[in-house]
Amino acid sequence: MILEFDLGNTAAKWRLLRESSVVASGRVNELAALDIPMDEPVAKVRVASVAGEERERELTRWCTEHLGVSPKFARSSSLCAGVSNAYEEPERLGVDRWLAVLAAFHRHPEGALVVDAGTALTIDLVDARGEHLGGYILPGLNLMQQSLRQDTARIRYTEAHAPDLEPGKSTAEAVANGAALAAAASVAAARVQARERLGGNCAALLTGGDAPLLMRLLGEKAGDFAYSPDLVLDGLVLACPE
Repeated sequence: MILEFDLGNTAAKWRLLRESSVVASGRVNELAALDIPMDEPVAKVRVASVAGEERERELTRWCTEHLGVSPKFARSSSLCAGVSNAYEEPERLGVDRWLAVLAAFHRHPEGALVVDAGTALTIDLVDARGEHLGGYILPGLNLMQQSLRQDTARIRYTEAHAPDLEPGKSTAEAVANGAALAAAASVAAARVQARERLGGNCAALLTGGDAPLLMRLLGEKAGDFAYSPDLVLDGLVLACPE
């Protein structure tokens, strides 16, 4: 069996594979709380990590102590699995973005737009030649709201508000809905650009923790996107082959 991790600074998403089929999956905030049901030994651990070195060391210790296996961490590179990296310093491209692009291209060789809606909202394009064309990094929905609360003296509120695209009638609504409008508009604009740059038949994939919310906010335009919750993990087999 193969164990895969998508390791962030605050949460770790994992899945267990047997012959390429997912047999179990989960998500934890603390690595010490990992409880993975296994009826046979794990032969390999693959990791996509945007966490710091200490968090990676913690996961390495857990794998060594509980599984007797040292994990292999995927890293961004200039070329992998037929995809070329647009960055002049390829290692500076976030590995989660890189893995999502690899998976998207191998699923959609006609070219793809990749949107990852997490702490940051990232947007990347890969064309039919396997060339990563670069992308965009924006604050995610929560970061947009936090920045206003932290850095704007007169924006103060305590109530929570589930975002939609209606004009806000309280500060909480105005901030939450403003962030929602900005995110949805950015993603919709990226879809238009992708068709212009990649061709009308290009795919558009949406992943990340806020992806379901963005799909709702996009309304009718959500039909232009495919929800792909495991896109980053799907790229691991390409970056860390058997």
